[in-house]
Amino acid sequence: MISDSNKGRIAYLEDDAIQSAQVSSWLIKAGYQCSCFSDAETMQKAFETRKFVAVLLDWHLEAGGSGLDVLRYLRITQRSHLPVVFLSSKNTKSDIATIYNAGADYFLSKPVAENDLIKLLNNYVQNRPKCVSVIGYGPYQDDTINQKFSLHGETVDMSTGDYALASYLFAQAGRVVSTEALLNIVREHAGEMDKKRIESHIHKLRKTIRLRELGRWQLETIHGYGYRLNRIGSSSPVL
Repeated sequence: MISDSNKGRIAYLEDDAIQSAQVSSWLIKAGYQCSCFSDAETMQKAFETRKFVAVLLDWHLEAGGSGLDVLRYLRITQRSHLPVVFLSSKNTKSDIATIYNAGADYFLSKPVAENDLIKLLNNYVQNRPKCVSVIGYGPYQDDTINQKFSLHGETVDMSTGDYALASYLFAQAGRVVSTEALLNIVREHAGEMDKKRIESHIHKLRKTIRLRELGRWQLETIHGYGYRLNRIGSSSPVL
């Protein structure tokens, strides 16, 4: 039975029926609703019509894509800031870096403990922004509904592709993002795109939002891989 003090609905991707039933029972007991999916495509379609407060993803599935596909869909296509937690037996340093670079918020190694999962979800859900349409980054604001980026309250004149690029970089602040991920974002708005033109977009963006002039944020080039946006004076970047 769903708790009267319902905390919202969790989207859960897992193709092992036994594990899916166990974790969903934990969520229901903790006061959440749970929508379970066994393939990536069905889950992605659900984001178009249903509201969720957090997402749980298994990495590898027997068929129908992967958890990493869903994560990239959320962060790049939907530009969603929903909390995303990976539950996976793939737990090498390289594996964990891959999912964080793609935009995951947290990783739990299987087998997952009930208390650890519920405590983590409660923390994310209870502390999520009350207004998710406008997100502040110091002097910058990202209006994700109207797709406008502003500086000191004034809307910055930029193309839809450059807006999508800025929105994604700030949402992933502190994390290394691949050039390929940025290419995919800009291609949605500007058609075919190569790495040289991405460099041009990045150079233009630095000037458009006056990054160097204001000295609050630094867009670092990670040679051979991509970029990382850091808040100057912040703690160590996320891997």
